[in-house]
Amino acid sequence: MNQEASSPVCVACREIIKPGARLCPHCGSRQKHTIWHGFGEALKWLGAIVTVISLVVGVKTLHDYYQQWQQKQDVVNELVSAAEWLVAAENYSQAWEMYLEANELSPGSPEIRQGQYAMAIDWIQDFAVDKAAANDILNRLTAVLYRSLLHASDDEAATVLAHVARIQILRWLYDLPVFVDDEQLLAQALELSPSNAYANTFLAHRLLLKRPVSVEDVAKAQEYFSIALSGDTHHAWVRDMQTRRLMMTATDSGEVGKAAMQAFLRTARDMMSAGEPLPDPDLRVRILDSYGHMGSGKRVEELIDLVPPGDHLAVNVWLRKGLDYHAQGRSGYPAQQDYLVARLTEALGDTARALELYQELEQSEQTYRKLNTLVDHAVERLSGQKTPRALQRSYVNDPVDTGNPWAFHLETLKNFDSKWLPENYQQAMDYFYETVDAADERLPVLVDTMPGILERIQAVILEGGRWERSNSFTFGYSRSHYDNVRQNWIEIMLLYGTALRQAGQLDSAVATFSDALAFVAPLGEDFSSLAAVSTYELALSYAQRAARTGAQVDRQRALDTLLAAIEQGVVRENRVGWEEIKGDGFEALAGEPDYQELIRGR
Repeated sequence: MNQEASSPVCVACREIIKPGARLCPHCGSRQKHTIWHGFGEALKWLGAIVTVISLVVGVKTLHDYYQQWQQKQDVVNELVSAAEWLVAAENYSQAWEMYLEANELSPGSPEIRQGQYAMAIDWIQDFAVDKAAANDILNRLTAVLYRSLLHASDDEAATVLAHVARIQILRWLYDLPVFVDDEQLLAQALELSPSNAYANTFLAHRLLLKRPVSVEDVAKAQEYFSIALSGDTHHAWVRDMQTRRLMMTATDSGEVGKAAMQAFLRTARDMMSAGEPLPDPDLRVRILDSYGHMGSGKRVEELIDLVPPGDHLAVNVWLRKGLDYHAQGRSGYPAQQDYLVARLTEALGDTARALELYQELEQSEQTYRKLNTLVDHAVERLSGQKTPRALQRSYVNDPVDTGNPWAFHLETLKNFDSKWLPENYQQAMDYFYETVDAADERLPVLVDTMPGILERIQAVILEGGRWERSNSFTFGYSRSHYDNVRQNWIEIMLLYGTALRQAGQLDSAVATFSDALAFVAPLGEDFSSLAAVSTYELALSYAQRAARTGAQVDRQRALDTLLAAIEQGVVRENRVGWEEIKGDGFEALAGEPDYQELIRGR
C-alpha cells in the first residue's frame, strides 16, 4: 500500500504529518483529528457522484412537471378553441361552460379572460336565455366586464360601461332587479368616449324602448345612431339595431309611429344610396306590413308624405327586392304594397300609369275588404267611374235600404262573410229581433230561411275546425276569424230559436236552444256570456212548453235551467233582467216553491 496514500493529513494546511502528531510541523496548527488522505479523495468522488445523481433526478422531475403542464395547457387550448367556435356559432351557453372548465385548469389565464370578455360582449348584444337562468348569467357577465376595466383605455372602458348598462336593461326586460342606473352608466361611457359606437347605440335603443316614447325621443335616438355610424367599426351591427328598433316603434299609432316610420324610410334611403345590404327579410316584411294591419292599406294616406314620393317609391321597391311574402307567412300582403306603389305613382303625377296599377289590383284575388274599398275609390277618383265591385253590395257597411229593410237585412244574413262582424250584420240581427218580438206576419218566412243561413255558416265552422286541429291557421282563416264564425253561428241560432218559439213551434225551439248550448258550453270563458244566454232561452222555452202541456218534467227542466243561467251570470251581465224572469214567460213556474224563493224580493 502506498505510504503517502495512507498517511494522515493536516486539517488546516493539508500537508502530510506523522501519525499521532499533536502539532503540524508545517503550519503549527493543533491536530485534534486527522484526515486520511485516501478516504478524503474517496469522499470527493462520492460527492461528485451524488451531485450527478441529484442532477439527473432533478432533470427528470422537471421533465415530468413540464409534461404535465404541457398536457394541461393543451387541454386549456382545446377548451378555448372550442369556446371560440361556439361563440362564432352563437352557442353562448356552451361556450361559457368551456371557458369555466378552462379557467379551472389555468386560473387567471390572460387568454381565457380575454376570451370571456369577447364572448360577454357578443352575448349581451344577442341575449336570449330562459328566465330561470338569466339572473345568474347576467351576474357572471357583469363580473367579467368589470374585471376588464383595470387596464382598459378610455374607449374600451366606455364599451364596458355601455354593456353593463345594457345588462341593466336586459334585467328590466327579464323582470329582474336592476342594480345600477343604466342612464348614468351610459352617460359615464360617453364622457370617456363621446363617439363610442356601443354607448351611442345602446342609448338610442333605450330612448326607443321606454314607454311612452315621444317624437323628440325618436329624433334624439337618430342623432345617437348617426354618431355610432360615423366610426369605422360595428357599422352593420349598429344598422341592425337601428332598423329593428325603428321598425318596432313605427308600428305604434299616432305621431310617434309616424315619426319612427319617417326615420326608418330616411335610414333605408341612406342605406340604399350607400350600397349597404338590405335589412333582414323578416324586418322588411314587418315594416312593409305597417302600412295597414292585415293588408288593409289603412295607414297608406297618413304615411305617404313622410318622404318625397320619388324617394318613398324607390325605397319601397328596394325593400321588396327578392322578398318572398309566402315564405314569411304573409301571402295576402303584396297587394297592399302594390297599392302603395300605385298611390305613390299617382302622387308623382303619372295618373295614367297609376290608373293601370289600380285596375290591375281591382282584378286581383289577393286584395281584401278595406283595401278593395281604397282601390275602388282610387279608380273612381282617376277615371270618374265606379268599379263593378263598388256598385255591388259588400254586406259590410252598405247604407240601409229604408224602402225595404226586410229584404235588405235578410240579404245580409244570406251573404255576409261570417269570418267578420260587419256593421250590416249587427244591423240585421237588431232588426230581426225587433221583428220577432213584434210577431211580424213575415215571421214564417224568416223561420223557413234561417236553416239555410245556419247551414252555410256551419260549413265555415267545419273548415275552421280542420285548421284548428292541424294548428295551421293562415291569413285566409285565422283563429280570430274562427272565433267570429262560431260567435255568429251561435247568435243566429239564438235568433232562430226565438223565432221558432214566437211562431209557437216550441219543440223545435227547445231543440234549437239545446243544440246552441251544447255547442257553446265547451268553448270556454270567451263564450261564457253566450252560454248563459243560451241556457236562459232554453229555460224560457221549457217554461212555455210546460204552460201549454202542463208537463211537470218541463216545469222542472225550466226551473233547473233557469237557476243554471242565473248562476252563469245572465242577470249579472245585464243580458236578462229580473222583470223578464218574473214575467209571463215563466208563468208555468208560479206554483214552484223554488221559483217563488228565487224571485222573492226581486
